[in-house]
Amino acid sequence: SSIFSTMANAPQMHQGSMIHACFEKIGWLDEFQPTRDDLLDQLKSRGLDLHDVETSLAEFDLWIRQPNLSSILTLSEYRNSWMTSIAVLREMDPDALRIEYANERSFAIDIGNQLIQGTIDRLVLIYENDRLVAADVLDYKTEAVDDQGLESRVHFYRPQLEAYRLAVSRFCELSMACISARLVFVATDRIVSLDSTTYSKINVTLQPPKNNGVNASGIVTKPAMELRNQMKLWSDE
Repeated sequence: SSIFSTMANAPQMHQGSMIHACFEKIGWLDEFQPTRDDLLDQLKSRGLDLHDVETSLAEFDLWIRQPNLSSILTLSEYRNSWMTSIAVLREMDPDALRIEYANERSFAIDIGNQLIQGTIDRLVLIYENDRLVAADVLDYKTEAVDDQGLESRVHFYRPQLEAYRLAVSRFCELSMACISARLVFVATDRIVSLDSTTYSKINVTLQPPKNNGVNASGIVTKPAMELRNQMKLWSDE
């Protein structure tokens, strides 16, 4: 996901970039947990300013220990809890299902006359034996959201998550009904699953681009002809 690009929230942007870089190092918490040195190396490799890095690392360590966030990043708990919420999987033999993940998955797709570029924070891919049968898009948000503001933020981010689902559908050749999407508000341990039946009725209507093509939802929107010859459609880097 992208962080809003304005001078007014530059400190929040910087913190958000550091937190997202730390999440990129997370595979499954029950298999491996990065050390402080691992995370510092990750931040340095991204060329991030390490001012106030200790605060960000302390927050990250606290956040990944929260019950909901920890459970969605722990393979055993994801298999037993979160995966069962994906409707298409409920009739399948759980012993035949295999789970993989990819962090920071970049893409670009044509929507209308625009090429939409974005990065999926975490993509969970679920296979029945060797056949891909479902996918789960997780998008981290570092903003603190309370009960009163939750609904409006979910509404605000819906087009972004819909673009992500559409990208996964096209490149993984999956039906949209087989792709779930969740907003993960890491600061408040809130995970909001966006209903796929509601999603199927929503057109991707992105706000006009600002700040060199980045719109308010954090999606890069540029005329398709400008980007078509510059970008990989599905980055393996």
